[in-house]
Amino acid sequence: ETPPPGGKKRWGKSHSRAGIGLEQKLEIHAKPDRILIGPNDAAIPVNAGDKTEELMQRVTHGIEQSVHNWGPPPANFYWLPVVKFVVYPGGNSTYERLRGPLERVGVTSTVQYAAAPTSAKSTGGARP
Repeated sequence: ETPPPGGKKRWGKSHSRAGIGLEQKLEIHAKPDRILIGPNDAAIPVNAGDKTEELMQRVTHGIEQSVHNWGPPPANFYWLPVVKFVVYPGGNSTYERLRGPLERVGVTSTVQYAAAPTSAKSTGGARP
């Protein structure tokens, strides 16, 4: 697989002459003990002793699974995942370990921090 101009990774299937990156949103949920990629594409366990390189290999494999689920891109295009990280309490170190290496392979990202879970008991809400 030949990288597109700029040396960035090309995701999924595309024609070798495809020259236009087509952005597609992809959510990655960073939790303290696992990373969830896409709607149900990959669940990757995370341990404190994992090397960043090993974690990146597992995450790029998971992203690749998601991209393949999108099907083939239109003619002359290749898929370009744009990641929205949803970081849960305790998952920030995992997010920080992935953000830079993903940028280096051409994956841009945004981040949203999920609130800490509240008690299971409802404290009110909309009144009719």
